[in-house]
Amino acid sequence: MRNPILAGALAVLLCFAFGCQKRAEKAEIEKPGSQAAVPASGAHGHEQGAGVQEAQAVPKDELTHPGEEKQNRLQPPEKIMDAIGLKPGMVIGEVGAGWGRFTVHLARRVGEKGLVFANDIDKGALTLLEQRAKESGLGNIKVILGEVHDPLFPPGSLDMAFMINVYNAFEDPVRFLRNIAPALKTGGTLAIVLDDPAKSGGESARSATREQFLAHVDKAGYKVVKEETFLERDGLYVLRLK
Repeated sequence: MRNPILAGALAVLLCFAFGCQKRAEKAEIEKPGSQAAVPASGAHGHEQGAGVQEAQAVPKDELTHPGEEKQNRLQPPEKIMDAIGLKPGMVIGEVGAGWGRFTVHLARRVGEKGLVFANDIDKGALTLLEQRAKESGLGNIKVILGEVHDPLFPPGSLDMAFMINVYNAFEDPVRFLRNIAPALKTGGTLAIVLDDPAKSGGESARSATREQFLAHVDKAGYKVVKEETFLERDGLYVLRLK
């Protein structure tokens, strides 16, 4: 005959064990460093389909990367845009836009009558940028999936090309700069913000010195029309074709 006391005790033990397991699973998910706790917005190198799923999972208030506030203090968007001469109504192409830290500022500056071509070679980053633009109500951003040596901007379309924090990542800087040229309108400019080792100590072994950068610029067929030194760690240059 079944013992009701024993059966009741067994049921209590099973419920307790199941509850402990669920609490342990929850703790593992919430634990810092857990794979499940990592936000999808920081992911790179995934296939485009996976990137779309990640972008949809990112809450609106997390579309801004946590490091952007600090970067924007070191590289103030408004001051930089003033220095490079970006104005409402202009068409600008951003090289290496990523998930759009600077892109959204460029888009607000050029306004509804202007346009931003946002280039990157990372499909996942561009997917997140499109989502960010939509959430921010910015309809003047058009993403372009580029190639390693060519941003693939439309020919003759740009009043200005712009890049920040990407120059030192180029495998062949001279080749890349030359491939921007066909996209510039007559009189168009190329504005570059890059690490200045003389100020920062060099962010990486690939950080170009001012002399190396200027040699690349000259070889690629550009001349410097403006140089600014107000940034704490970076150099800022505005170039025009010779």
